Amino acid sequence: MVPSKALEHYNILSQDTIVLTTGRKGESGFGLIKKETALTNVFSKHVKKIKEKGKVCNFNDRDYVMLEIKDGKIKLNQKILKTFLVDIGLRLRTL
Repeated sequence: MVPSKALEHYNILSQDTIVLTTGRKGESGFGLIKKETALTNVFSKHVKKIKEKGKVCNFNDRDYVMLEIKDGKIKLNQKILKTFLVDIGLRLRTL
């Protein structure tokens, strides 16, 4: 579940399209960006190439996946969990 304060801060609706991206190599977790916002910044050239939601894509040694957020929740399958080095029950920080 994404904290409501984080959704509010980044103007992400409770039902929206988001993009997850890896951070530094070897670090667990991910950056979460509203797709609409990602299309207007440095991520746009990569986000435009993502054709399928839920499919992990790699560009310039960074992984990206486009997902739906519904009621403040995102569903991560095993491949996504492994890609972002996270496990079920892991508590992530919001920055």
